[in-house]
Amino acid sequence: MALGTGGVKAALPALGADQFDPKKAKQLSTYFNWFIFSLTIGSILGVTLVVWISTDKGWDWAFAVCAIALLLSIFFISLGNPFYRNNLPKGSPLLRFLRVFVASFRNRKLPIPENADELHEIYQDKEDDNLHHEILQRTDQFKFLDRAAVIRRTEDDDNDGSNSGSEWRVCTVTEVEETKILIRMLPIILTTIFMNTCLAQLQTFSVQQSVTMDRDFIGFEIPGPSVPAIPLLFMFILIPLYDRVFVPIARRVTGIPTGISHLQRIGIGLVLSAISMTVAGFVEKKRRNVAIQHDMVESQDALPISVFWLGYQYAIFGAADMFTLVGMLEFFYAESSAGMKVLSTAISWCSLAFGYYLSSVVVEIVNKETMNSRDFEVGSKSSINDETKNKAIISKKQGGNRAALFVYATEGLENMAFIAIAGYTLLLVQAHRSELRPPKCVDNINHQCVEATTGEASILYVGLYLVALGTGGIKAALPSLGADQFDERDPKESSQLSSFFNWFLFSLTIGAIFGVTVVVWISTNKGWDRGFAVCLVAVFFALLSLTFGKSLYRHNVPKGSPLLRFIRVFVASIKNRKLPIPENSDELYEIGEDKEAAILNNHQEFLQRTDQFKCLDRAAVIRTDGITGKWRVCTVTEVEETKILVRMLPIILSTVFMNTCLAQLQTFSVQQGTTMDTTINGFEVPAASIPVIPLLFMFILIPIYDKIFVPIARRITGIPTGIRHLQRIGVGLVLSAISMTVAGIVEKKRKNVAIEHGMVDSLAPLPISLLWLGFQYAIFGAADMFTLVGLLEFFYAESSAGMKSLSTAISWCSFAFGYYLSTVVVEIVNKVSGGWLANNNLNRDKLEYFYWLLAGLSVVNFGVYVLCASWYRYKKLEVPVVEKNDVLKEIKP
Repeated sequence: MALGTGGVKAALPALGADQFDPKKAKQLSTYFNWFIFSLTIGSILGVTLVVWISTDKGWDWAFAVCAIALLLSIFFISLGNPFYRNNLPKGSPLLRFLRVFVASFRNRKLPIPENADELHEIYQDKEDDNLHHEILQRTDQFKFLDRAAVIRRTEDDDNDGSNSGSEWRVCTVTEVEETKILIRMLPIILTTIFMNTCLAQLQTFSVQQSVTMDRDFIGFEIPGPSVPAIPLLFMFILIPLYDRVFVPIARRVTGIPTGISHLQRIGIGLVLSAISMTVAGFVEKKRRNVAIQHDMVESQDALPISVFWLGYQYAIFGAADMFTLVGMLEFFYAESSAGMKVLSTAISWCSLAFGYYLSSVVVEIVNKETMNSRDFEVGSKSSINDETKNKAIISKKQGGNRAALFVYATEGLENMAFIAIAGYTLLLVQAHRSELRPPKCVDNINHQCVEATTGEASILYVGLYLVALGTGGIKAALPSLGADQFDERDPKESSQLSSFFNWFLFSLTIGAIFGVTVVVWISTNKGWDRGFAVCLVAVFFALLSLTFGKSLYRHNVPKGSPLLRFIRVFVASIKNRKLPIPENSDELYEIGEDKEAAILNNHQEFLQRTDQFKCLDRAAVIRTDGITGKWRVCTVTEVEETKILVRMLPIILSTVFMNTCLAQLQTFSVQQGTTMDTTINGFEVPAASIPVIPLLFMFILIPIYDKIFVPIARRITGIPTGIRHLQRIGVGLVLSAISMTVAGIVEKKRKNVAIEHGMVDSLAPLPISLLWLGFQYAIFGAADMFTLVGLLEFFYAESSAGMKSLSTAISWCSFAFGYYLSTVVVEIVNKVSGGWLANNNLNRDKLEYFYWLLAGLSVVNFGVYVLCASWYRYKKLEVPVVEKNDVLKEIKP
């Protein structure tokens, strides 16, 4: 609905305005007034008739009315189709803007001529009214963009447009001026955003105010959702008065066809918006005084004050909306060139969207900054009359498995998803538009390809980096968000936590299988643009599912930056390096409040002092000179948080090499697969889909591990997760070494087949099935299942409450460093071995030796891991155990 409504609202004003001669400003201004008038009538019907139907008859009837209304509107717009003036678009205005910036950057060293006639322009259609061609004169603002229209004098430049790349080197003056118009418009629209933020707050809090007031009107009780009808009724009255009374009088005084200029009209609306907010404050003060005078602060009954007191603020804001909204539509349409009128009127609606988004931000900021204030706290109480006594409602139904099913959530994940969507959109556009990418290679084997230009490469890399940034942010936050839905202090939920990480990896596996099969097939057979489109839709639906579970989540609000706490510990320990460390832990600094109350009420965590890294304990030494401050003394818990991170680093470093092996396996196994028989039951497996083999094994193994292995191991060991996290990681490292050994044996087998059949230098597939790679892939799939989930679970379980998200994010760094290290390993091996992997022919390389080298290094790496794991000390945590004496007990892993 949002997409459809947004499209209609974006195109409708420009379509209607196109039916008028641009030279007849009077008729055009009247059109925009009555356009808003028609929207007002529709809104009045929505908040009265549709609200009544949904309340009394049911939501199905209300949605049916909306559907019928849309069908009728489509019918009416179709009836007028033969009478419309249709201005056909001549290319994308956004693409023209991008070309202007690219051309001006390319021509940045060229001088700008003083004479505008020396700049590039197309004049042949200037007098042709049938084509509605518009020529814009050069202006003095943003002169650096004029370089886009400078005619290049070198012989190798083709300025007549016959070269496909010339449009990205020289633009017309009109295209440059279109871009300047858009830049000049942006500050105007940005200054109207906050007015719409006020509108959003007025619509929200005025409804909340109304439910506490007397809504009786001539024996009829006004429903709460229908309160916004009040400003609409004022607009219903004011718009005809403005168009039929104010404009003719103002026109005689000013001589302007629209009565006042567009920018003046917008400015008046902004002033009225400020006045409306001031009046709203006075009305709220009046309402609250009535509640206090009648001792009804905590009462649920309606206050003896009429809801029509809200009419003052609504009337003024209705007038503000009438001035600003119509003024913006009129201004953007009138000031735009012929080729960008639809885009400009569409952009004007963005002020509403950004204003509503900003309203949520404003409430959050105000609440955070004024949470301790008694006079200015908004939106954080369950009753609007009570400022100090009401408490937030905590639902016991939140969290657990219900919330884990909707794990794609929180604002941080939304932002990362939007970044990923932006990246996929950029890649989609480049793949779809041939002018944004180099032409296809004439001879790919002999490298007869046209190199990508700087602009084309920039679009590609920006898109890829946006996708990487968005995906990285999601993967960093997602595991800890899902795990936060389980209470570690609850035995039942604590046992479910391990299963969550298993099924989290299972869901990643399903997505990866879909990517290397369906998306690869679409990209290969239908085009890269459609492949990126599928990815874009998938991320969009993930973002959509995010919003469904928001009300169910447990949100652990961060209390300061963990990185800043680590730095403070190191700084404080250096500053206190000459102070003696007391033997008694009670002499070190810790918060002075009741620990049990802090843990139970605030979910705060206290860590006990450990013996490792004693030098850091100086950060918690209380100074005798009385000097205090966060950078002078830290709590024991903060010191232990830092120790935990330091202890974790060797663990994650010892898993980096396993991901180096994974990178090599994914790279060289694909190369091996292209030389083998890729036909399975008559279907040829694409080379890019070969990584589906380990994914399929993981798809089978994860449920078996979670539903069979873990319950059996739990009975034997008594550990909720079956085996400890560090044991699970170790098993994965061992399987990784075995996988590399098997990979070497399989490669030896493959090369022997090539030698036996005399196909060492042949490009034809060898008579050996691709499924031979399944042995190494199956073992490494099991290794990945053990190590990856073990790492996530280990980092989450061992981290303090304030650093769980950071720790799970750090665990993904093992992947990044492993992949980077893989390139270094190949370079070193080639230099030391004399070229094991230097040939383009895999049949002449020594890939099996390389695999066995990785297997040997994996064994050494496992030995290092065993030492690190033996040295690691689990955190000591104090948690309250409810008993008869109600005391704190120490629970050690």
